[in-house]
Amino acid sequence: MRAAHAGWPAANSSADMSAALNRRSVVTTALAMMAVPTFAFAQDWPGKPLKLIVPQPPGGGFDFVGRLLAERLSRALGQPVIVDNRAGSGTVIGTDFVAKAPADGYTLLVGSVSNLALNMGLYKNLPYDSLRDFEPLRLAVAYATR
Repeated sequence: MRAAHAGWPAANSSADMSAALNRRSVVTTALAMMAVPTFAFAQDWPGKPLKLIVPQPPGGGFDFVGRLLAERLSRALGQPVIVDNRAGSGTVIGTDFVAKAPADGYTLLVGSVSNLALNMGLYKNLPYDSLRDFEPLRLAVAYATR
């Protein structure tokens, strides 16, 4: 995530900012709901609450997306989705936690280009392999550029 939010449309007024956030909310919600058909085939799943790991501290963009996804998934699946912020080491702590979790579909990750692609080139000895340890479900957020 860029500190100055360079990918966001320029907002000249509070109305412009509100419209931009509203469009993002609609797109994010629509994309999150697209994940539901993926889960519909496993009849016994989910039989317990899910954990959604956000590898950033509360209050930022990762956290916002994670909480929005958790709310929508919980409603659609009929099970609680617990957001667990595991910040540290440039997303490595939370991402590694998910990589080492059982591959049973109950631990999900809010992934991005930073923790799944860039970290492979930034850190010499990552404790996880982005290509081997994760299975993408759906795209949740896309930023438009002008």
